[in-house]
Amino acid sequence: MSQIVDILIVGAGPAGTTLARSLALKGLHPLLIERAILPRHKPCGGGIPARTEALLGFSIEPVGGCRVTSIALDGAWTGRRIYGLDPSHGLTVVDRARFDEFLARKAVEAGAELRENCGARRVTRLANGFFSVETTRGDTIEARRIAVCDGVFSPTGKALGFPPNVTGFCLEGVMPMPGNISSEARSRAIFNLAMARGGYAWSFPRNDGFAIGIGGPCSNGRFLKKRLRYFLARTPELRGHRLNKLFGGMIPDFAAPRKVYVDRGAWLVGDAAGLVDPLSGEGIYYAITSAIHATESILSNDEQLYGRRLAENLLPELALAARVAARFRSKIPLLIGLALSWPSFGDRAKRFVDLLTGQTSYRDLYAELRPQINKGGQ
Repeated sequence: MSQIVDILIVGAGPAGTTLARSLALKGLHPLLIERAILPRHKPCGGGIPARTEALLGFSIEPVGGCRVTSIALDGAWTGRRIYGLDPSHGLTVVDRARFDEFLARKAVEAGAELRENCGARRVTRLANGFFSVETTRGDTIEARRIAVCDGVFSPTGKALGFPPNVTGFCLEGVMPMPGNISSEARSRAIFNLAMARGGYAWSFPRNDGFAIGIGGPCSNGRFLKKRLRYFLARTPELRGHRLNKLFGGMIPDFAAPRKVYVDRGAWLVGDAAGLVDPLSGEGIYYAITSAIHATESILSNDEQLYGRRLAENLLPELALAARVAARFRSKIPLLIGLALSWPSFGDRAKRFVDLLTGQTSYRDLYAELRPQINKGGQ
């Protein structure tokens, strides 16, 4: 059996579901296919900044498990700084499985077709310019245009000749909410910047517990489980408690912009395009933003508009983030931990909090620190 569609979207993460909904709201009828059955597990802290929710255009309250009211920055041996958050610039923590399913249902409500348990097994370009996609169900879909939103490894992108992503590695588990911690700690996100060289450990609060993880470059992957145990032992709110489950996952590690993000009817969007903050590992904002730009490009029948929009709005920011991340990764964790106890480090640490919550941009941060960077400052 063969089906012919105008636009096929591969992957029902935030990028694919946002693109499907946006196109459907404009009168198109995209087909969205997803290899798994929703909800499906996705290693992710789940912190959604207010600016990301604003892009969606609807409330995520139905799947918002907890509102973060403060952020603690820890070092490995010493130093803790706690920053209260303005409610208008806070983080809403979601369970990614429920969040992605929620976005998919929103796309269906708008008029998109969702086909679960249906992955792209083989993808080829046809002589007439269409794409032929053999699915894991055994049927074939022919599409005039295809949006590649199938994650960090992007087998669809690889089949179409796009270069693979540079990747990082993370571990994440879930801890039931301890009964002996304060109400303030129950809504506090924790980031330890000195647990893994080139990465960090985190804890995000949920209504029923904490999402806890650690991530960094792939070269550090074999050490992460040990460092995660150390993070639990060194963090007052988490000490003495165990994780229920532990999952591993890969994330894109943006090092430099790609040369091509769209090619003859195929768009790379979100994680598949490597559009993830290389310092924090946050990718949902970039997935949704790139989906919005892809929508504009598809509706206007102007492929190159997508590349121009990314170059205007996302790529300069990510390129600066890569420079900041490179400097961070060059530091020895002990020095980072000690720096958190220095009075003069408080403002710089606050900048990391502002980046996490979307209150500042890398462009603003770079403009502020440029004189020190040019002089070789830390």
